[in-house]
Amino acid sequence: MKRSFLIKVLGLTMALSLTMVGVAFATNAANVPGGTLTSTFVNGDAANDFGTYGTTAGNDNGMVNANMTGAGTSGQNVRTPSAVIAKPTQRTHGEYQNNTNSCASCHQTHTAAASNLLFKDGVYTTCTACHDGTLGVLNVFTGSSAGTFGGTIDGGASMHLPTGALQMSAAPGGNHTPVVAGKEGTGWDAEFTCASCHSPHGSYSDRLLNYNPNNIAATPYYFQTVAGAYTDNAGTLTSGNAGDLSATTTAAIKSGGLQATGPFTTTIPATVDALSPDFLIYKTTSDSATLGTDTIPVGVADLNNNMEPAGTAVIVVMKKVRDIDTLAYSYVRDMTPWVNDSASASRATQTWFASNADNDIASHKIETGITIALGYGYAKNTVKETVVADATDILNKVKFNNIARAVVVKLNLESYTPVAVTFNGVEVKRVDQTSYGAPGFGVPVSRFCASCHTDYFAISGSEIAGVWSTAFRHTTNTDSFTCLKCHFAHGTDVTVMLDTNDQNLAQTKIAYEAQVPATYTDNAAADAAAKAYLLDTNESSVLKRYTGMAVCWKCHSTSGDLINVPPS
Repeated sequence: MKRSFLIKVLGLTMALSLTMVGVAFATNAANVPGGTLTSTFVNGDAANDFGTYGTTAGNDNGMVNANMTGAGTSGQNVRTPSAVIAKPTQRTHGEYQNNTNSCASCHQTHTAAASNLLFKDGVYTTCTACHDGTLGVLNVFTGSSAGTFGGTIDGGASMHLPTGALQMSAAPGGNHTPVVAGKEGTGWDAEFTCASCHSPHGSYSDRLLNYNPNNIAATPYYFQTVAGAYTDNAGTLTSGNAGDLSATTTAAIKSGGLQATGPFTTTIPATVDALSPDFLIYKTTSDSATLGTDTIPVGVADLNNNMEPAGTAVIVVMKKVRDIDTLAYSYVRDMTPWVNDSASASRATQTWFASNADNDIASHKIETGITIALGYGYAKNTVKETVVADATDILNKVKFNNIARAVVVKLNLESYTPVAVTFNGVEVKRVDQTSYGAPGFGVPVSRFCASCHTDYFAISGSEIAGVWSTAFRHTTNTDSFTCLKCHFAHGTDVTVMLDTNDQNLAQTKIAYEAQVPATYTDNAAADAAAKAYLLDTNESSVLKRYTGMAVCWKCHSTSGDLINVPPS
């Protein structure tokens, strides 16, 4: 299938729907265990690699292993009630038990069809082999709180489909320029796949959202690094320079954002104001009163149990906060988990500690003697010193820190009603979509999206000079106005769009069918009128939740400066 053909027929623009390129549409099939997947293709090419939602035999290598990995997906073995190898009550994605059997659900040790030992040829085809309805739950091709990948051309579909056809750099509001080797924030040259947004092996966020999308955890705030110098979150250059790390803690830490970097401090400033650094890397003890209510619990230390003996030397990250009543600034412990890709000195590129002030990490990186409690966001001496700063106090030798902080997105989850849904004995919940605008929930969602759509995390009212473009933008940096208030994450078409009264196509059909035969001759005519009512007539629906400009009218219909009096 030619990509230009799809672009033409879909009328896609350089917007959130870019990643639809190269993907064939398929109709909703009998996606039930024991059923047979059938598809209708845009050009009738059933051999297309992305046909039947990626579950065709063409994405296999024809080799079957003893674990029967991929059983229940087309081209591997006969369809079974479950394509998952995990033992009952065990999870496939994270929270692995010590007797886990979950790995074989996705990987083949000696007979894999793709790199990373995936049992299908690529990330997209591996994920959709199960998430096409085969499991009976979490079908990404039907409507959900995330939208749908199963839209059709005549339904005005717009897709955020992660097939790997495009790179991260194609993201609107992101970096469209060639990636320079060694540049801060590399990762823009990576392919956009399911794993770009989700972490198949577990996550700190709900819905397995990626804890380090586009390498943002190890990237300065808003990707703002100019000629080697740090900028604050407003883009203003600070005196801290990447080549001169003898600068003060305040200057060196002012990069802000998800990456906290620079030397540590052993004191909390007595005066904290708007110009104080967004973060401090702070060396203290596990039970120090300076950590407030977020001290590390005192107890017998075990593997990542967030308990340490009293007086244990630790390094934590402190973030600047402002009291909403008094407007006073202060520092509190940042509980965001840290990211580390390996415990070895040769591979740890996310969170590490150096023994020199000039940041020569190649020969001065410290690992031995420091334990990183990744899930709990602190580092400690592996051996407790007998007196302060004795020979076992390895943290005392640290001169420079680079701490990658994970992205954390929490959502309210609720049971399916009226009947709860379970899989392998574990309840599967859905997202309460009202949480997208709930206090404390919305902004992390927008920040997650902004890991690729960098310039779109903004406040309205003035021309904003983003990292990659300059424009007036709709606000997205408050809980009330976030990306997901207007857009679906997966995709949209007429079957999932709403009008401003939150009526979907099924509900609209009922209202129109009630006008038979007074207005419409039969239900078919009424249903066609209902579809025409909700169909987005714009060239591209860009993942919209509400049809047409109803996506604007939904919120602005109550505005005092908009008069909507019917003509007389």
